Amino acid sequence: MVDQNNKNKEIVEEATKKFREHGLNVQQYGFLDKTRSLIYSKKMCLEFSDIRNEPINFFVRLEKPDKWKFISGFFDAEGTVTDRIVIYNEDSEFLEAISNFLRTEGIDCHIYKFGKIYGIQIYKKASIRIWKRGYAELN
Repeated sequence: MVDQNNKNKEIVEEATKKFREHGLNVQQYGFLDKTRSLIYSKKMCLEFSDIRNEPINFFVRLEKPDKWKFISGFFDAEGTVTDRIVIYNEDSEFLEAISNFLRTEGIDCHIYKFGKIYGIQIYKKASIRIWKRGYAELN
């Protein structure tokens, strides 16, 4: 399910388009001041369960453009920008898989521990430029 305020309706419309391209039965409707795209799919539920249970295997099998897309969404959910870029998660091994990919792209990054949480830090200017270029290629 994807919900957005009507001012961001194009996000739901794009998600609906993508879901339909994958052969999913999608219901899109409005309510109050929101637009919703809703899917009932056992296949998709099982795929998400596999991803949740084995995120490293899922990530390493992705092609390079899809890895950037995955990282983009993951960063949107789990990241922050200050004077550096940080992606947080409790699974240090999963963050290591992401770090390994980023290093192959020329991004200098390291993982640190903060309590129970780990974070991938990117702070060198050259690495941040590469990060931005990776994002620019998504658009």
